[in-house]
Amino acid sequence: MIDVPKGNVDLYTCPDDARICSEPEFILRNIAVPSFRIGKFEVTMEQWDACVSDGGCQKPKSDWAYKNRPIKAPCVEGEVCQYPDDMGWGRGTRPVINVSYSDVQGYIDWANAKFGKKYRLPTRAEWEYVARAGMSESYDWGNPPKASNANCNNCGTAWSNKQTAQVGSFPPNRFGVFDMLGNVGEWVEQCLPKREKGSQECAVYLFVGGGWFLPGQDLVPHTYWARHIDIREPYVGFRLVEEK
Repeated sequence: MIDVPKGNVDLYTCPDDARICSEPEFILRNIAVPSFRIGKFEVTMEQWDACVSDGGCQKPKSDWAYKNRPIKAPCVEGEVCQYPDDMGWGRGTRPVINVSYSDVQGYIDWANAKFGKKYRLPTRAEWEYVARAGMSESYDWGNPPKASNANCNNCGTAWSNKQTAQVGSFPPNRFGVFDMLGNVGEWVEQCLPKREKGSQECAVYLFVGGGWFLPGQDLVPHTYWARHIDIREPYVGFRLVEEK
């Protein structure tokens, strides 16, 4: 975990926070962000596999990936199956993918119980504050990404528009945090649309940071996407925040 100092971030939001809007509609709000701790890396496949082995991230058999992908078949009793599907790219220190928002909440519950911490997803303001790392430019490194900056579609890396890279394959930002842009998108704790007053339910959440398949111009920190809480994508993972 990396200690992040308190500060402020200019956050682009939609007029009513109830939908995804286009750039001409954005409202710029200056948000105060208290100090907090954030994962140095995205949560990895091996960390998720530890949760599965410990019984904390189990899923129905039909949701598990057959081990010898790309020949994919339902998991049957007695076979060695892996969840989530790694697309045949490998596990280990690659960021976990194909996990829904709901799946992630199960991992967080397990990690909190296992390690006695108070982990959660970052808010969008926290995430963007770290992604910018005190910079006003669109990118932490000050320019559109190059092969030395991030894993994205046109960045010229060995993984560009092909697959995820191992976490930490590129230099950290000014806060010492790795892979905030590119590689995989990351779930954040922001609901869309805005919840009705008193409602505790939300079916759609945001993810940010782009991914290995997106061009560099789409990696700007204020860009975000939305998915249903039970949708899994091969380009979306997450990192944790630890409450102090």
